[in-house]
Amino acid sequence: MSQVRVESSFTDSQKVACFAKIISTIIETGYGEGLDVEYSNRWTNFNNIRQMTELKTAKYTFVGPLTVGAILGKANKSQIDALSKLGLLIGLAFQIQDDILGVFGKEKVVGKSVLGDLREGKNTLLIHKTKEMLSGKKREELARIWGKKNAGNRDLKRVQKLIINSGALFWAENEKAKLVKSAKVYIKSITRDNDLQSSFSELADFVITRDK
Repeated sequence: MSQVRVESSFTDSQKVACFAKIISTIIETGYGEGLDVEYSNRWTNFNNIRQMTELKTAKYTFVGPLTVGAILGKANKSQIDALSKLGLLIGLAFQIQDDILGVFGKEKVVGKSVLGDLREGKNTLLIHKTKEMLSGKKREELARIWGKKNAGNRDLKRVQKLIINSGALFWAENEKAKLVKSAKVYIKSITRDNDLQSSFSELADFVITRDK
């Protein structure tokens, strides 16, 4: 990293801003990972789960890389602000899609066990919303299964049914679409180039339609 810093043609102000953003992203991601561990197998409120998702996923996967590139590309403050807002929104949408794939995805396509989130008791936005929308014995049933270390396919199918019947899957599908729609509002503030606008729009659509 020091070699890149010395040999690059970027200005000192660009370098400082770039490394400051990288460091802040690392700190935020670490905090988000800590919250993820803390909230596993524990009830908390929706805003806490959203904050954790923003820190762990949105800022690391989208906001950080997009803004670092913008800084090095000499974007102005309004463009960087718009990129940050777009990145945060599509990052949340990306994670909701990831939550869906973590329960309903096909292992051969996703490339990992769909029992992972279930066994770890991940307190995702999808699962939190399911808990909110369930009541009585069905909520108790989900609490018994979610986080079960030896959960199998039968448990997974039951969780899938609870998510669908609660209305949480419908909520998730609508929420990710709303997030992407909101994100696209910022595209024209980022660039006037039609091709680049199309690329940003395609990226936003991709994060909620991907199957792995």
